[in-house]
Amino acid sequence: MYKYDIPYPKPDQYVLLFRDYPINCSKKKSYLIAKMKAHRDMMCEDSCDESAEYKIADAKENVIYKRTFQAGERGNSKRKYFNITKNDNSEIQYVNQGRFSLVADRTGKILTDTELLEFLDFVRLRFLIPMMITNRMLVSMATYKPKTEAEFVGLKFLGQKVYDVCGKLFIDAIAAFEKNQRQDEETT
Repeated sequence: MYKYDIPYPKPDQYVLLFRDYPINCSKKKSYLIAKMKAHRDMMCEDSCDESAEYKIADAKENVIYKRTFQAGERGNSKRKYFNITKNDNSEIQYVNQGRFSLVADRTGKILTDTELLEFLDFVRLRFLIPMMITNRMLVSMATYKPKTEAEFVGLKFLGQKVYDVCGKLFIDAIAAFEKNQRQDEETT
């Protein structure tokens, strides 16, 4: 069921499942519980705070721990789900605007296409995508506007797994948005 979706868990590892989709694995149940709380906090920060169920299963797919969060309930973790190191030499920075952290250059000029970002957010909510698409993923797509599989897979926070599940959908959505924008410009 889940062993092909994340790096192959070893027989002595547990798997953290979010809505029955694997998101992490470890030998320690306590580590996965901490990651679950951090993941829930991230979901609330990304405005995806509807009720959700988490499970921890062993290698034989037996559920050994289960937790359901209600809408708006946080995990109250002291750590972040992703450990992202900040590179001070980077040519880009992140600027918080509403519920998104937009990409900006060193001068503070926003590089993310905010109209496209809102459209991609609409696409995420309207289509039943069997995987978590975070705000960071949407910002990456709205900033760099991938047109091919290689471009999509190479973006930060995205990868081959995301492309295999829904990459074509988002590439097509970006192309449709840009086509619609060009038509609007020609008529005005």
